[in-house]
Amino acid sequence: MFIHIGSGEIVSGKSIIGVFNKETLMKSEENNFLLKNASQKDKAIILKRNGKCMYSIVSSYTIMQRTGSNIPDLKRRK
Repeated sequence: MFIHIGSGEIVSGKSIIGVFNKETLMKSEENNFLLKNASQKDKAIILKRNGKCMYSIVSSYTIMQRTGSNIPDLKRRK
């Protein structure tokens, strides 16, 4: 499955470890390494299996909806 993360970017679902809300990550200093290249417009951080991060102007909730709601390993937390 491929996931459109915004701005014309499409990522393989198998390569994604997690999709995180930028505002939530900003609440913890331990997550600063994920935010170092994020712009003010970015809303979501996509962590890939190779350790690289991708940034999206689309919200993490919207990206998760694009994956389909019937995926049993998909977790949504506030």
